[in-house]
Amino acid sequence: VKVRGDSLSQLMSFLNLIGRRVFFHKFFIPAAFIWASIAPISLSEGNQMSCQSSRQGRYPQAYWSSAKSEGNIVSRLRLRGGLEETVIEPEASKDANSSISTWKRSILITGGCGFMGSHLVDRLVLKYPQYLVVVLDVLDECSSTHHLSKVKDRPNFIFVHGDIRDSELVSVLMNDYKVDTILHLAAQTSVDHSFKSPSVFTDVNVVGTQSLLECSRRATRLRLFLYCSTDEVYGEIKEDAATEDCPLRPTNPYSASKAAAELLVMGYATSFKLPCIVTRCVNVYGSRQFPEKVIPKFAMRCKIGQPCCIHGDGQAKRSFIYVEDVAEAFDVVMHQGKAGNVYNIGSKDVVSVRYIADKISEAITGSAGLIQNVPDRLYNDCRYALNCSKLEGLGWKQRTPFEDGLHRTLEWYMENGGEPWASDACDRALLPHSHLDGRGDLSGVPWSVQEMEDVEDVLRSAGVF
Repeated sequence: VKVRGDSLSQLMSFLNLIGRRVFFHKFFIPAAFIWASIAPISLSEGNQMSCQSSRQGRYPQAYWSSAKSEGNIVSRLRLRGGLEETVIEPEASKDANSSISTWKRSILITGGCGFMGSHLVDRLVLKYPQYLVVVLDVLDECSSTHHLSKVKDRPNFIFVHGDIRDSELVSVLMNDYKVDTILHLAAQTSVDHSFKSPSVFTDVNVVGTQSLLECSRRATRLRLFLYCSTDEVYGEIKEDAATEDCPLRPTNPYSASKAAAELLVMGYATSFKLPCIVTRCVNVYGSRQFPEKVIPKFAMRCKIGQPCCIHGDGQAKRSFIYVEDVAEAFDVVMHQGKAGNVYNIGSKDVVSVRYIADKISEAITGSAGLIQNVPDRLYNDCRYALNCSKLEGLGWKQRTPFEDGLHRTLEWYMENGGEPWASDACDRALLPHSHLDGRGDLSGVPWSVQEMEDVEDVLRSAGVF
């Protein structure tokens, strides 16, 4: 085992930590006080991860996170709350590391344990055995290592549990694995949650992207930085379809954070000559999507006899595209796209939310109309649509009609349900208006409800609130 880092850097990290204050339960609290109060953590079994915690006197807890016989997994030792992190390279990653020069391409995929990311990982690992694929994922409640079961034992695949905002870790990965391509899919994506906690979206989507860009501009072999954005940056499209040259008019905190990150990407491309590409995608659906999104949410609610909860009148229209078509689009852009360009990933299937609810209700319960109207979000665009002729000019085309893709998707949810995710996370997601997991500004650290209550008890007894 090779260990990076030393005790001095860890000590300096802790000394830095003592002077920091974090936002917790509407109060700014000394960070070291909170970390000293928290019980040993555990990651959900749904992620097939194990943790062993140890006290270090007055120092923050350290914890190990590694998979149980999960193939090429890079373990990490991290001081909770610290800035420095130690990366452990186990035996499982030696083959990839020792023969790094033999890989035709070395690709870092952020958010690779998520919905779209895992399908892209499957495609690249299985289709291109000559490519090394390194996945970096924080493993929040929407993602799961279960999603990568097809590729976990492949010699050209490595998984790293970590945060895109951890610039030291990203730099180590880029240097050690000679990364020449970054496919940046990691993001906070729930529009509903962005209204409740916009600062988290700015932190992850904007600051996280900027951190990756900083690491990229220091790299010496980067061939491509691909940023995955959304059609929502265009705002409401009342008629026709938006082209890549249309102005950006985001209407909610989520789309605003994605638009801001786009501008950073293109700003770095111009200022530092980075080979950057931006993709803007319509609504994606398919297997492995966390049930806070409309199609899996309707499917899983109908499965347990609950109505499809429609925000507003259900007449809002969206373009939907099957996830495997999106993975193919990323493949095409990665190989054929030109740096400095934006590519829309669009669909011919524009349907209303009410239409989707009726189709899913009929498919699962035998009759349409198992529907409940609930209050709409603060602002809801009526229609999105993209013109993707530019991408089609590279050779891509939509292959999966909506009816076929929906049938495959419903089959997966009827068979798997919420199995890949923690049960409490699914319960929150299936509420008419899904709830946040309570991590607040400490995203990236696994918090349970019990941990939150334990910390509150300690702070309350200390007279903090």
